Amino acid sequence: MPRQADAILDDYIVLQAMEGVPEAWRQLVTAWHPLLLRRATRLLIDPAEAADATQDTWVAVARSLPRLEDPSRFAPWLYRILARRCADRSTLRSRRVERPHPEGDIARAQSPAPDTANEPLDALRLAMQTLPADQRVLLSMRYADNMPVRVIAEMLGIAEGTAKSRLFTAREALRALVEAAEPPPPARAATT
Repeated sequence: MPRQADAILDDYIVLQAMEGVPEAWRQLVTAWHPLLLRRATRLLIDPAEAADATQDTWVAVARSLPRLEDPSRFAPWLYRILARRCADRSTLRSRRVERPHPEGDIARAQSPAPDTANEPLDALRLAMQTLPADQRVLLSMRYADNMPVRVIAEMLGIAEGTAKSRLFTAREALRALVEAAEPPPPARAATT
């Protein structure tokens, strides 16, 4: 299948950036920074943490871009770096702050806030926040970004079967958290 002109142009820009052309580097950052920041925000929830992870990603890219072997692999390579930086920040954050147990978070979410009623979407968001970063990454890539499993595997540098297995595990963990947040159905009166 012939490559699209846009893909060839993107590869050329990456090649130019690899050679140290400042304008090419500016074009890469301009094109990719908003996408990276959006993904990091989805993964880390905290906008300040997401901005820091995105900045860390660009520092890593600047250091290792000349060693990138295939410019057409820039996007998966870039997303892998971002995923690692987000996971690192998530791990550091969990070490700095003792996080309450996920059931405690969900129990608090069940009691309605003063101004809003508890909705299923709120429970889902809270459950996503309590998942480990690697599971949030997978679910975000698959369902927020609508990426095929093959692309997810490629971007994370894992086998497709491994990506499927990890997605299944992440979905099951999310389901368990959401179901734990749902109030039990009302008891039915026994009819005699």
